[in-house]
Amino acid sequence: MVADPIFCRQIFEMYAKGDTSYREIMRHLKKVKAYRRPKSKPWNWSHIHHILKNEMYTGMRYFDTMTDANEEQDPMQKLKARKMMIRDRRDWIGVPVPAIISKELFEKVRIRIEHNEKCYRNAKGRQLLSGLIWCDQCGSPCWSFRQYYWIKRSRDIKRIYEKYLYCCSGRRKVGYCNTMQIDVRPLHACVSDMITEHMLDSEKLRRHLRSMNKRVNREKFEKELSKLDEQIRTCDTKKIRITDLYASGDFGKEEYLKRVAQYDVEAISLKAKKSELQTRVPVILKPSDVDKALTQYCELAKTEFEQATDTEAKRQFLLNFVEKVTYRNDRVAVHGFIPVDSSKIEFVFKRSIDREKLREEVLQKDRKAGRIGSPVRRDFFGQLLAEAKVVSPKV
Repeated sequence: MVADPIFCRQIFEMYAKGDTSYREIMRHLKKVKAYRRPKSKPWNWSHIHHILKNEMYTGMRYFDTMTDANEEQDPMQKLKARKMMIRDRRDWIGVPVPAIISKELFEKVRIRIEHNEKCYRNAKGRQLLSGLIWCDQCGSPCWSFRQYYWIKRSRDIKRIYEKYLYCCSGRRKVGYCNTMQIDVRPLHACVSDMITEHMLDSEKLRRHLRSMNKRVNREKFEKELSKLDEQIRTCDTKKIRITDLYASGDFGKEEYLKRVAQYDVEAISLKAKKSELQTRVPVILKPSDVDKALTQYCELAKTEFEQATDTEAKRQFLLNFVEKVTYRNDRVAVHGFIPVDSSKIEFVFKRSIDREKLREEVLQKDRKAGRIGSPVRRDFFGQLLAEAKVVSPKV
């Protein structure tokens, strides 16, 4: 809380005007030497934000606003962490306190805060590769966010730009990952070109099948498969022999059942290993089925890709046909699987983002729209939102 209610009222009034930021309010409080309490630390962003969202300054302080989210669980069960959630507003306990500002002023501030959170904070909503994009260096998932910025092109014209970016979540840990954040537009364009070039044609996609391009692994697979088949036949032969010995009276019932159970367990284990091996490399077992599955996969992918005209349809296409997309500093790779009966074959194709080509495309669009010059100061993939006229102060 602020020691003097006058400063509280000033904070609300300055922010409600619409042309004052948190930083400017902090500078004003420092200039007039306003302290939160005697010998306290200087103001920061969280202090201003907490005051502007605190309804207590309108004359009513609420208690019992939070509740335990796990209160319905078994009390004997030990929880790793306690999670709190906001209680229903009808259950809050209100206590009248001296009012510092009016409810109208508080409502005006609340509307501006909500507007800024929607426009200038992290993007609410999914991007095309949300949930599919991963860092190729540390293996962490990537999240998307949005930025707004403006560039003054002339004395009287200011252009407002918007851009969306992907960022590796491993960068939050200091010194953990150095993968640079990337604008969504060049990445989306690169992934779309890769899918059009490699995924929609069965002959081109065949070149990127990992199991088709490893002859050494094929030979090793054939040897392991032959060895497993021989062990399974040997196990069946032992089971038949022990059954004959039991029928002739050379084995007792307990010993017979013990041996049969042992051979059954061994046979099940060997068959499971064989099934797992067949799942990993099915191309050697049934090449005709693989060709058929590859053709069907590409035809279905081509049909759905042509029908995907909007963002949601394109995102659904990626969720259906792509396992994940990895990137690191302009190097992009698309991973996926082709289903073959109960197994699947992995494919991967890679490419580097051609920024010069994309830059030229953006500049050509700007020239057609009548805009001259590089559109963005730091990244040339920013999207122009509006042009505002700068009102020069009168001297």
